[in-house]
Amino acid sequence: MQAQGIIVFTASSGNEFSWEDAKWGHGAFTLALLEAMQGQGGFTKRGVVWVSDIEGYVYERVKELTNGGQKPLVAKPRLIENLPIIQIAQ
Repeated sequence: MQAQGIIVFTASSGNEFSWEDAKWGHGAFTLALLEAMQGQGGFTKRGVVWVSDIEGYVYERVKELTNGGQKPLVAKPRLIENLPIIQIAQ
């Protein structure tokens, strides 16, 4: 039986600011999420972006963009399959 539930990505914890910059046109989290959904981070070779790809890429990219000042979080069921999110056109 597969676990069911919701996966929630948050831009930051409740005690952090979510950084925005006019040069991005939005926040660091949004920039990193858009990059991940476009396949940046090296997962375009497989043609599919998975939950774990987004989780890892967004976390590291936001830390990089904010010099460690913002760390996104993910809430998900303990037992959940690594789900495909988007197929990248190749």
